[in-house]
Amino acid sequence: MKTNLVYPILTLAAALTGNCLAAPPALDPKNPILEEFSSPDLNVSRFYQYNVGNAKLVNALVQVGTKAKPKEEPKLNLTVLPDFTNDDFVSAELLTGYPGYFQNWEMTIDLTNSSGAGKDVGCGFMIFNEADRRDFLFVEFYGIAGVKAGVLVNGKDAAVGKLSAKYIFPKGSIRVRFNAVSKLMTFSASIKDKSEGYKWYKIGTFSPTGQGGVVRANWKMKPTGQFGIQLFGFGHKKMVDLEKVTLDNFAVKALR
Repeated sequence: MKTNLVYPILTLAAALTGNCLAAPPALDPKNPILEEFSSPDLNVSRFYQYNVGNAKLVNALVQVGTKAKPKEEPKLNLTVLPDFTNDDFVSAELLTGYPGYFQNWEMTIDLTNSSGAGKDVGCGFMIFNEADRRDFLFVEFYGIAGVKAGVLVNGKDAAVGKLSAKYIFPKGSIRVRFNAVSKLMTFSASIKDKSEGYKWYKIGTFSPTGQGGVVRANWKMKPTGQFGIQLFGFGHKKMVDLEKVTLDNFAVKALR
């Protein structure tokens, strides 16, 4: 991948520490996290936004087709200003519920990318070991240029196996399910979004224990460990207007 995510994640860790935020709360089984980004601004009580360069994540209405058609509900939009840099990066970290290593849980997100910039503009998410942010996985969505995923240990590519999926459409949805017994994350993708009715197909599995799964890497997580989640967007020497790259219908919930 072109984006150096290690630096933003480690810098974000320092930023969060510097802001003296409380210890991350565990995901409440009775209260799923549902975020449709429908308020005028990003919910700062739920997300911590961190920027490198001139990228931002903003809630904005998205026009459907021509101007004669009504607008959709707001979505989280990636924007990069005209005075772009070589690497513009922005993340929004979830603050209100860290899924546990000891829990069955699920995360879903709808993504669009009609930038036409190939792999120079993307959006996606990261899931990391809360106890050591150098252990993380990422999924990047490039629209018609496809999807890329990777796993790092101690900030270095160390995973066995690969997760990948290619799309011929500028939108898609990703689902991640974690099984507390098998310790496997199962990744699925859908070309249809929430409003159209998801139709999932399996991409592969990841094991943070280093055993089993299509992708394996030992994050050495404790039984009481937790996972952090970040949404992100980036651009490489590219301006990104509203409506080109969006994230929507973010949900995290505990499963039985």
